Amino acid sequence: PEIAIQKLFAATELENNFDCNFNILVNGTPKQLGVRDIILEWIEFRKTCVSRSLRFDLGKKRDRLHLLQGLVLILFDIDKAIRIIRKTEKDEDIIPNLMAAFNLSKLQAEYVADIKLRNLNREYISSKVTEIQELEKSIAEIEEILKDELKLKAVIISTLQRIKKSYAQERKTTLIEKEEVVAPTKDIFFENYNCRLILTKAGYFKKLSQQSVRASDEIKLKEGDVIIYQEDTDNRGDILFFTDKAQIYRAKVADFELSKASQMGDYVPMKLGMDDEEHVVGCKMIYDLNPEHYMIYVFENGKGVRISMGAYNSKRKKISGACSSDSPLIGAIYEGDKPKDIFIRTSQDKGVLIKSDKIPTKSTRTASGTVIIKLPKKNAVVDFVTERVDELSEDLKKKCRKYDLGSMGSSLSQLSFDF
Repeated sequence: PEIAIQKLFAATELENNFDCNFNILVNGTPKQLGVRDIILEWIEFRKTCVSRSLRFDLGKKRDRLHLLQGLVLILFDIDKAIRIIRKTEKDEDIIPNLMAAFNLSKLQAEYVADIKLRNLNREYISSKVTEIQELEKSIAEIEEILKDELKLKAVIISTLQRIKKSYAQERKTTLIEKEEVVAPTKDIFFENYNCRLILTKAGYFKKLSQQSVRASDEIKLKEGDVIIYQEDTDNRGDILFFTDKAQIYRAKVADFELSKASQMGDYVPMKLGMDDEEHVVGCKMIYDLNPEHYMIYVFENGKGVRISMGAYNSKRKKISGACSSDSPLIGAIYEGDKPKDIFIRTSQDKGVLIKSDKIPTKSTRTASGTVIIKLPKKNAVVDFVTERVDELSEDLKKKCRKYDLGSMGSSLSQLSFDF
Protein backbone atom coordinates (compact mmCIF):
# COMPACT_ATOMS: atom_id res chain seq x y z
CA PRO A 1 0.00 0.00 0.00
CA GLU A 2 2.80 2.47 0.79
CA ILE A 3 4.31 2.00 -2.66
CA ALA A 4 0.90 2.46 -4.29
CA ILE A 5 0.37 5.71 -2.38
CA GLN A 6 3.83 6.96 -3.38
CA LYS A 7 3.07 6.14 -7.00
CA LEU A 8 -0.21 8.06 -6.88
CA PHE A 9 1.53 11.15 -5.51
CA ALA A 10 4.39 10.93 -8.01
CA ALA A 11 2.70 9.83 -11.22
CA THR A 12 -0.80 11.33 -11.05
CA GLU A 13 -2.52 14.56 -10.09
CA LEU A 14 -3.77 13.16 -6.79
CA GLU A 15 -1.77 16.03 -5.34
CA ASN A 16 -1.46 19.10 -7.54
CA ASN A 17 -0.46 22.72 -7.05
CA PHE A 18 -1.76 25.45 -9.31
CA ASP A 19 -1.90 29.24 -9.44
CA CYS A 20 -5.20 31.10 -9.31
CA ASN A 21 -6.19 34.63 -10.26
CA PHE A 22 -9.21 35.54 -8.13
CA ASN A 23 -11.08 38.25 -10.02
CA ILE A 24 -13.83 39.43 -7.67
CA LEU A 25 -16.62 41.98 -8.12
CA VAL A 26 -16.45 44.37 -5.18
CA ASN A 27 -19.32 46.88 -5.19
CA GLY A 28 -19.66 46.36 -8.94
CA THR A 29 -15.94 46.91 -9.62
CA PRO A 30 -13.71 43.96 -10.64
CA LYS A 31 -10.64 43.52 -8.43
CA GLN A 32 -7.90 40.87 -8.20
CA LEU A 33 -7.65 39.76 -4.58
CA GLY A 34 -5.74 37.26 -2.47
CA VAL A 35 -7.43 34.77 -0.17
CA ARG A 36 -7.18 37.05 2.91
CA ASP A 37 -8.64 40.04 1.05
CA ILE A 38 -11.45 37.85 -0.34
CA ILE A 39 -12.40 36.84 3.21
CA LEU A 40 -12.30 40.47 4.40
CA GLU A 41 -14.47 41.60 1.46
CA TRP A 42 -16.88 38.72 2.13
CA ILE A 43 -17.18 39.85 5.76
CA GLU A 44 -18.01 43.39 4.59
CA PHE A 45 -20.57 41.94 2.18
CA ARG A 46 -22.16 39.86 4.96
CA LYS A 47 -22.21 42.87 7.28
CA THR A 48 -24.20 44.76 4.64
CA CYS A 49 -26.59 41.83 4.15
CA VAL A 50 -27.14 41.30 7.88
CA SER A 51 -27.59 45.06 8.46
CA ARG A 52 -30.25 45.23 5.76
CA SER A 53 -32.02 42.21 7.23
CA LEU A 54 -31.94 43.70 10.72
CA ARG A 55 -33.20 47.09 9.50
CA PHE A 56 -36.04 45.35 7.69
CA ASP A 57 -36.97 43.47 10.89
CA LEU A 58 -36.59 46.68 12.87
CA GLY A 59 -39.04 48.48 10.58
CA LYS A 60 -41.59 45.67 10.91
CA LYS A 61 -41.29 45.64 14.69
CA ARG A 62 -41.61 49.43 14.94
CA ASP A 63 -44.75 49.33 12.79
CA ARG A 64 -46.21 46.60 15.00
CA LEU A 65 -45.27 48.52 18.13
CA HIS A 66 -46.97 51.65 16.79
CA LEU A 67 -50.22 49.74 16.25
CA LEU A 68 -50.14 48.13 19.68
CA GLN A 69 -49.44 51.47 21.36
CA GLY A 70 -52.68 52.72 19.81
CA LEU A 71 -54.49 49.72 21.27
CA VAL A 72 -53.16 50.58 24.73
CA LEU A 73 -54.68 54.07 24.47
CA ILE A 74 -58.21 52.58 24.45
CA LEU A 75 -57.39 50.15 27.29
CA PHE A 76 -58.97 52.28 30.04
CA ASP A 77 -62.11 53.19 28.10
CA ILE A 78 -63.11 50.30 25.90
CA ASP A 79 -66.78 51.20 26.26
CA LYS A 80 -66.11 54.65 24.80
CA ALA A 81 -64.47 53.10 21.73
CA ILE A 82 -67.44 50.75 21.22
CA ARG A 83 -69.87 53.60 21.67
CA ILE A 84 -68.10 55.74 19.06
CA ILE A 85 -68.15 52.89 16.54
CA ARG A 86 -71.85 52.12 17.19
CA LYS A 87 -73.10 55.68 17.10
CA THR A 88 -71.17 56.79 14.01
CA GLU A 89 -73.65 56.88 11.13
CA LYS A 90 -71.23 56.71 8.22
CA ASP A 91 -68.50 54.08 7.87
CA GLU A 92 -65.90 56.58 6.61
CA ASP A 93 -66.37 58.66 9.79
CA ILE A 94 -65.34 55.87 12.21
CA ILE A 95 -61.59 56.35 11.71
CA PRO A 96 -61.61 60.16 12.12
CA ASN A 97 -63.85 59.89 15.21
CA LEU A 98 -61.53 57.36 16.88
CA MET A 99 -58.49 59.48 15.99
CA ALA A 100 -60.09 62.55 17.58
CA ALA A 101 -61.37 60.78 20.69
CA PHE A 102 -58.16 58.90 21.63
CA ASN A 103 -55.47 60.97 19.83
CA LEU A 104 -54.60 58.05 17.52
CA SER A 105 -52.81 58.03 14.18
CA LYS A 106 -54.73 56.87 11.13
CA LEU A 107 -52.95 53.47 11.13
CA GLN A 108 -53.71 52.99 14.83
CA ALA A 109 -57.35 53.96 14.37
CA GLU A 110 -57.74 51.53 11.43
CA TYR A 111 -56.16 48.74 13.48
CA VAL A 112 -58.52 49.37 16.45
CA ALA A 113 -61.57 49.59 14.17
CA ASP A 114 -60.75 46.24 12.54
CA ILE A 115 -60.47 44.32 15.84
CA LYS A 116 -63.23 41.75 16.28
CA LEU A 117 -65.83 42.59 18.91
CA ARG A 118 -65.03 39.43 20.87
CA ASN A 119 -61.43 40.67 21.30
CA LEU A 120 -62.41 43.96 22.85
CA ASN A 121 -61.80 42.81 26.40
CA ARG A 122 -59.15 43.59 28.98
CA GLU A 123 -57.54 40.15 28.78
CA TYR A 124 -56.87 40.48 25.04
CA ILE A 125 -55.53 43.99 25.43
CA SER A 126 -53.35 42.99 28.40
CA SER A 127 -51.74 40.27 26.29
CA LYS A 128 -50.93 42.92 23.72
CA VAL A 129 -49.33 45.06 26.43
CA THR A 130 -46.97 42.13 27.15
CA GLU A 131 -46.18 41.92 23.43
CA ILE A 132 -45.34 45.63 23.50
CA GLN A 133 -42.72 45.02 26.18
CA GLU A 134 -41.14 42.21 24.14
CA LEU A 135 -41.13 44.36 21.01
CA GLU A 136 -39.48 47.26 22.81
CA LYS A 137 -36.78 44.92 24.13
CA SER A 138 -36.22 43.37 20.69
CA ILE A 139 -36.05 46.81 19.02
CA ALA A 140 -33.48 47.98 21.56
CA GLU A 141 -31.35 44.88 20.91
CA ILE A 142 -31.44 45.36 17.12
CA GLU A 143 -30.55 49.05 17.44
CA GLU A 144 -27.62 48.09 19.68
CA ILE A 145 -26.36 45.52 17.16
CA LEU A 146 -26.57 48.03 14.30
CA LYS A 147 -24.47 50.51 16.31
CA ASP A 148 -21.78 47.99 17.39
CA GLU A 149 -19.63 46.33 14.67
CA LEU A 150 -18.47 43.57 17.02
CA LYS A 151 -22.06 42.60 17.81
CA LEU A 152 -22.85 42.64 14.07
CA LYS A 153 -19.96 40.26 13.43
CA ALA A 154 -21.18 38.06 16.30
CA VAL A 155 -24.47 37.65 14.42
CA ILE A 156 -22.54 36.52 11.32
CA ILE A 157 -20.56 34.01 13.41
CA SER A 158 -23.67 32.59 15.09
CA THR A 159 -25.35 32.20 11.68
CA LEU A 160 -22.36 30.26 10.33
CA GLN A 161 -22.28 28.07 13.44
CA ARG A 162 -26.00 27.34 13.09
CA ILE A 163 -25.54 26.39 9.40
CA LYS A 164 -22.57 24.20 10.28
CA LYS A 165 -24.54 22.44 13.01
CA SER A 166 -27.51 21.83 10.71
CA TYR A 167 -25.77 20.85 7.47
CA ALA A 168 -22.15 19.86 8.20
CA GLN A 169 -21.04 16.38 7.14
CA GLU A 170 -18.08 14.34 8.26
CA ARG A 171 -15.02 14.40 5.95
CA LYS A 172 -14.76 11.34 3.78
CA THR A 173 -10.99 11.88 3.33
CA THR A 174 -8.12 12.46 5.72
CA LEU A 175 -5.82 15.49 5.63
CA ILE A 176 -2.15 14.65 6.21
CA GLU A 177 0.82 16.90 6.83
CA LYS A 178 3.51 17.24 4.16
CA GLU A 179 6.15 15.71 6.39
CA GLU A 180 4.03 12.57 6.63
CA VAL A 181 4.39 11.96 2.88
CA VAL A 182 7.46 9.88 2.10
CA ALA A 183 9.31 11.13 -0.96
CA PRO A 184 8.75 8.49 -3.64
CA THR A 185 11.63 6.53 -5.08
CA LYS A 186 10.75 6.75 -8.75
CA ASP A 187 13.05 3.88 -9.72
CA ILE A 188 10.56 1.39 -8.27
CA PHE A 189 7.85 2.37 -10.76
CA PHE A 190 9.62 1.38 -13.97
CA GLU A 191 12.85 -0.08 -15.19
CA ASN A 192 15.69 2.39 -15.32
CA TYR A 193 18.55 2.24 -17.81
CA ASN A 194 20.84 4.52 -19.81
CA CYS A 195 19.53 5.62 -23.17
CA ARG A 196 19.93 8.19 -25.94
CA LEU A 197 17.07 10.50 -26.87
CA ILE A 198 16.84 11.81 -30.43
CA LEU A 199 14.40 14.31 -32.00
CA THR A 200 14.37 15.15 -35.69
CA LYS A 201 13.22 18.28 -37.48
CA ALA A 202 10.28 16.36 -38.99
CA GLY A 203 8.98 15.54 -35.50
CA TYR A 204 10.18 11.95 -35.03
CA PHE A 205 11.39 10.95 -31.58
CA LYS A 206 13.26 7.80 -30.70
CA LYS A 207 14.72 6.37 -27.52
CA LEU A 208 17.71 4.13 -28.16
CA SER A 209 19.45 1.85 -25.70
CA GLN A 210 23.18 2.38 -25.31
CA GLN A 211 23.77 -1.07 -26.77
CA SER A 212 21.78 -0.07 -29.87
CA VAL A 213 23.80 3.13 -30.22
CA ARG A 214 27.12 1.28 -29.97
CA ALA A 215 26.04 -1.48 -32.35
CA SER A 216 24.76 0.81 -35.12
CA ASP A 217 26.92 2.97 -37.34
CA GLU A 218 23.99 4.92 -38.79
CA ILE A 219 20.72 6.24 -37.35
CA LYS A 220 17.92 6.00 -39.87
CA LEU A 221 16.13 9.25 -40.69
CA LYS A 222 13.37 10.20 -43.08
CA GLU A 223 14.70 11.49 -46.39
CA GLY A 224 15.70 15.14 -46.00
CA ASP A 225 15.28 15.01 -42.22
CA VAL A 226 17.97 16.07 -39.72
CA ILE A 227 18.53 15.61 -36.00
CA ILE A 228 17.83 18.76 -33.97
CA TYR A 229 18.24 17.28 -30.49
CA GLN A 230 20.03 14.32 -28.98
CA GLU A 231 21.12 13.60 -25.43
CA ASP A 232 22.48 10.67 -23.45
CA THR A 233 20.44 10.26 -20.28
CA ASP A 234 18.37 7.63 -18.45
CA ASN A 235 14.75 6.49 -18.27
CA ARG A 236 13.71 8.42 -15.13
CA GLY A 237 13.10 11.98 -16.31
CA ASP A 238 10.41 13.94 -18.10
CA ILE A 239 10.67 15.23 -21.65
CA LEU A 240 9.35 18.66 -22.67
CA PHE A 241 8.31 19.13 -26.31
CA PHE A 242 8.09 22.72 -27.58
CA THR A 243 5.82 23.45 -30.57
CA ASP A 244 5.32 26.20 -33.11
CA LYS A 245 1.92 26.95 -31.52
CA ALA A 246 3.66 28.31 -28.36
CA GLN A 247 2.71 25.23 -26.37
CA ILE A 248 4.66 22.71 -24.27
CA TYR A 249 3.74 19.04 -24.05
CA ARG A 250 5.13 17.09 -21.11
CA ALA A 251 5.68 13.33 -21.16
CA LYS A 252 7.78 10.83 -19.28
CA VAL A 253 10.79 9.29 -20.96
CA ALA A 254 9.46 5.94 -19.75
CA ASP A 255 6.28 6.48 -21.81
CA PHE A 256 8.26 5.90 -25.01
CA GLU A 257 9.22 2.39 -26.04
CA LEU A 258 12.81 1.60 -26.95
CA SER A 259 13.48 1.93 -30.69
CA LYS A 260 16.14 0.56 -32.92
CA ALA A 261 18.52 2.81 -34.80
CA SER A 262 17.05 1.42 -38.03
CA GLN A 263 13.51 2.52 -37.07
CA MET A 264 11.90 5.93 -37.62
CA GLY A 265 10.67 6.22 -34.00
CA ASP A 266 7.46 7.79 -32.69
CA TYR A 267 5.81 10.67 -34.55
CA VAL A 268 5.45 13.12 -31.65
CA PRO A 269 2.37 15.12 -32.82
CA MET A 270 0.40 11.88 -33.13
CA LYS A 271 1.85 10.27 -29.98
CA LEU A 272 0.95 13.25 -27.78
CA GLY A 273 -2.30 14.21 -29.53
CA MET A 274 -1.18 17.66 -30.64
CA ASP A 275 -3.44 20.13 -32.42
CA ASP A 276 -3.84 20.11 -36.20
CA GLU A 277 -0.92 21.64 -38.07
CA GLU A 278 1.15 21.79 -34.88
CA HIS A 279 4.82 20.86 -35.19
CA VAL A 280 7.64 20.20 -32.72
CA VAL A 281 10.51 22.69 -32.87
CA GLY A 282 12.55 21.46 -29.90
CA CYS A 283 12.61 19.31 -26.79
CA LYS A 284 14.52 18.85 -23.54
CA MET A 285 14.75 16.07 -20.94
CA ILE A 286 14.51 17.29 -17.34
CA TYR A 287 14.42 15.87 -13.83
CA ASP A 288 13.43 19.12 -12.14
CA LEU A 289 12.86 22.63 -13.45
CA ASN A 290 15.83 24.75 -12.41
CA PRO A 291 14.83 28.46 -12.33
CA GLU A 292 18.47 29.40 -13.01
CA HIS A 293 18.33 27.63 -16.39
CA TYR A 294 16.60 29.17 -19.39
CA MET A 295 14.73 28.47 -22.62
CA ILE A 296 15.76 30.55 -25.63
CA TYR A 297 13.03 31.12 -28.24
CA VAL A 298 13.82 32.30 -31.78
CA PHE A 299 10.97 33.68 -33.90
CA GLU A 300 10.43 34.09 -37.62
CA ASN A 301 10.46 37.91 -37.33
CA GLY A 302 14.09 37.88 -36.15
CA LYS A 303 13.32 38.36 -32.47
CA GLY A 304 14.40 36.19 -29.57
CA VAL A 305 13.57 35.91 -25.89
CA ARG A 306 15.05 34.20 -22.84
CA ILE A 307 12.62 32.73 -20.27
CA SER A 308 13.49 31.13 -16.92
CA MET A 309 12.56 27.45 -16.62
CA GLY A 310 10.90 28.38 -13.33
CA ALA A 311 8.06 29.87 -15.41
CA TYR A 312 7.03 26.33 -16.39
CA ASN A 313 6.83 24.88 -12.88
CA SER A 314 3.73 22.81 -13.55
CA LYS A 315 2.96 19.10 -13.76
CA ARG A 316 0.36 19.65 -16.46
CA LYS A 317 0.77 17.57 -19.57
CA LYS A 318 0.04 20.58 -21.77
CA ILE A 319 1.07 24.18 -21.09
CA SER A 320 -0.45 26.85 -23.33
CA GLY A 321 1.07 30.29 -23.75
CA ALA A 322 4.60 28.98 -23.23
CA CYS A 323 5.98 31.89 -25.24
CA SER A 324 4.85 34.70 -27.53
CA SER A 325 2.62 33.82 -30.46
CA ASP A 326 3.07 37.19 -32.22
CA SER A 327 5.37 35.52 -34.75
CA PRO A 328 5.82 31.83 -35.69
CA LEU A 329 8.32 30.03 -33.46
CA ILE A 330 11.34 28.72 -35.36
CA GLY A 331 13.25 27.07 -32.53
CA ALA A 332 13.42 26.44 -28.79
CA ILE A 333 16.88 26.09 -27.25
CA TYR A 334 17.66 24.95 -23.71
CA GLU A 335 20.41 26.91 -21.97
CA GLY A 336 21.84 25.10 -18.95
CA ASP A 337 24.81 26.07 -16.81
CA LYS A 338 26.62 27.95 -19.57
CA PRO A 339 25.65 29.95 -22.69
CA LYS A 340 25.37 28.28 -26.09
CA ASP A 341 26.31 29.40 -29.57
CA ILE A 342 23.23 29.97 -31.75
CA PHE A 343 23.59 30.20 -35.54
CA ILE A 344 20.56 31.76 -37.28
CA ARG A 345 19.90 31.78 -41.03
CA THR A 346 17.42 34.02 -42.90
CA SER A 347 15.48 33.56 -46.13
CA GLN A 348 17.88 36.12 -47.67
CA ASP A 349 20.66 33.60 -46.99
CA LYS A 350 22.27 35.71 -44.32
CA GLY A 351 23.45 34.42 -40.98
CA VAL A 352 24.40 35.54 -37.51
CA LEU A 353 26.24 33.67 -34.75
CA ILE A 354 25.59 34.85 -31.20
CA LYS A 355 25.91 33.67 -27.61
CA SER A 356 22.58 32.79 -26.00
CA ASP A 357 23.25 34.94 -22.91
CA LYS A 358 23.23 38.06 -25.12
CA ILE A 359 19.45 37.64 -25.49
CA PRO A 360 17.67 39.58 -22.70
CA THR A 361 15.68 37.65 -20.08
CA LYS A 362 11.97 38.42 -19.77
CA SER A 363 9.83 37.65 -16.72
CA THR A 364 6.64 37.29 -18.77
CA ARG A 365 6.33 34.10 -20.80
CA THR A 366 4.46 35.79 -23.64
CA ALA A 367 6.93 38.68 -24.06
CA SER A 368 7.55 39.32 -27.77
CA GLY A 369 11.34 39.49 -27.27
CA THR A 370 14.24 41.55 -28.63
CA VAL A 371 15.45 41.87 -32.23
CA ILE A 372 18.40 39.50 -32.77
CA ILE A 373 18.81 40.07 -36.49
CA LYS A 374 17.34 42.91 -38.54
CA LEU A 375 15.27 41.71 -41.49
CA PRO A 376 14.41 43.60 -44.68
CA LYS A 377 10.78 43.47 -45.75
CA LYS A 378 9.47 40.07 -46.93
CA ASN A 379 12.40 38.31 -45.23
CA ALA A 380 12.26 35.96 -42.29
CA VAL A 381 14.34 33.65 -40.12
CA VAL A 382 14.06 30.17 -41.60
CA ASP A 383 16.52 28.03 -39.61
CA PHE A 384 18.87 27.87 -36.67
CA VAL A 385 21.37 25.37 -35.25
CA THR A 386 23.10 24.95 -31.91
CA GLU A 387 24.36 21.38 -31.78
CA ARG A 388 26.10 21.59 -35.18
CA VAL A 389 27.80 24.97 -34.83
CA ASP A 390 31.17 23.18 -34.58
CA GLU A 391 30.69 21.99 -38.15
CA LEU A 392 30.87 25.57 -39.43
CA SER A 393 34.18 26.65 -40.85
CA GLU A 394 36.32 28.96 -38.76
CA ASP A 395 36.14 31.64 -41.43
CA LEU A 396 32.35 31.53 -41.46
CA LYS A 397 32.19 31.61 -37.65
CA LYS A 398 34.45 34.67 -37.58
CA LYS A 399 32.43 36.35 -40.31
CA CYS A 400 29.02 35.77 -38.70
CA ARG A 401 29.99 36.21 -35.05
CA LYS A 402 28.14 39.21 -33.56
CA TYR A 403 28.57 40.62 -30.07
CA ASP A 404 25.56 42.96 -30.17
CA LEU A 405 21.96 42.26 -31.07
CA GLY A 406 20.19 43.84 -34.02
CA SER A 407 22.80 43.44 -36.79
CA MET A 408 21.88 42.80 -40.42
CA GLY A 409 23.73 39.49 -40.54
CA SER A 410 26.46 38.34 -42.93
CA SER A 411 26.06 36.74 -46.34
CA LEU A 412 26.50 32.96 -46.45
CA SER A 413 28.45 32.16 -49.57
CA GLN A 414 29.03 28.54 -48.61
CA LEU A 415 28.00 26.30 -45.73
CA SER A 416 29.75 23.11 -44.69
CA PHE A 417 26.37 21.39 -44.08
CA ASP A 418 22.70 21.58 -45.06
CA PHE A 419 20.09 22.71 -42.55
